[in-house]
Amino acid sequence: MRASVSTPVAISPRLRLLQALDRRVGGALLRSVRPRAAGKTDEPLTEPGRVLVIRPGGLGDALLLWPLLDALRAAWPHAHFDVLAERRNAGAFALNPQHAGALRVLRYDAEPLQTWRTLRQQPYDLIIDTEQYHHLSTVLANALQPRWLCGFRTLGRGRLLTHAADHDEEAYEVRAFLRLGTALLGRELAFAPDTPFLAVGADAADFARSALPDRLSRVVALLPGAGGPYRRWAPARYGEVGAALAKQGCHLLLLGGADAAAAGVQIKALLPPGQVTNLIGRTSLPQTAALLQRCALALSADTGVLHLAYGVGTPTVGLFGSGLFRKWAPVGQAHRLVRVGLPCSPCTRQGRVPLCPHNVACMTELRTASVLTAAAELLA
Repeated sequence: MRASVSTPVAISPRLRLLQALDRRVGGALLRSVRPRAAGKTDEPLTEPGRVLVIRPGGLGDALLLWPLLDALRAAWPHAHFDVLAERRNAGAFALNPQHAGALRVLRYDAEPLQTWRTLRQQPYDLIIDTEQYHHLSTVLANALQPRWLCGFRTLGRGRLLTHAADHDEEAYEVRAFLRLGTALLGRELAFAPDTPFLAVGADAADFARSALPDRLSRVVALLPGAGGPYRRWAPARYGEVGAALAKQGCHLLLLGGADAAAAGVQIKALLPPGQVTNLIGRTSLPQTAALLQRCALALSADTGVLHLAYGVGTPTVGLFGSGLFRKWAPVGQAHRLVRVGLPCSPCTRQGRVPLCPHNVACMTELRTASVLTAAAELLA
């Protein structure tokens, strides 16, 4: 079995150390350093030569950055773009093959000293820090002494920025990122929520056609993985939904990383053998994207593969509990949000989820009837 690029990667000890440092000393560092960016503040930019985009975090954060990257690439067709990412989200920047060769991806968690030397050797005209809740990314960007530094004003980081945007946790993440583009270009950037913004290459498309031949009509993808227990929906519930959809003539496709393998086995056992294909843990990220493109619907909790389905234009039913649904739930006519709506939900604040005293009732009380109703609306 091949390694799966789509497998969610656990946060490494090195990243956990960086996060701990950020919590303990990041704020003090941010307040103590002096601004090093020398460009004029809040003045729309002419085309910069070299641009660095900083994007820590998970897969979803990186996927939803693409509309901003597309807008900036269109505005500055001759600029050279680098992306500073990490292992768990770097694969997102291998999508959209039309940009092949135009984006160089560097990983700060692979060889940090070598990466730092690489960044210092090639000065940047512009650095865009897309992080919202950490201090050290802006401290790092400031230390590289770009001419212009763009980011969000959160956590007091505005004092180091030449171009800043307000951040609103009630705004959809794509639109939040586009605010950075507005700060740089001096104009509003449009977002068409029903237009796909992710594409795959020919090899991935060929793989998907082989795995899901045209004779399979109305394929529904079930994506049972999630980044933590506070986001997961029970495999038995996915099985109930899948069995009901199978009776309506749908073929069920199970997708996700290796972390969802056990759930996939449980779900498959609840579905008619001839109406299910289990590819959990067996596909790369581009292959997963190509498979989702061939589906009539994707059903998922709040996780990176949900955003992948949205990005390639597949209708989605998103299951949300603790997560900020206004920030993360796909928007547009072909997408439905299902949530219980408890008074304590959502409880995520500044990227962190507190311990739940209610046995994650926001997910355990989410019933299959509501999910099937949303699925029926889209499949109709």
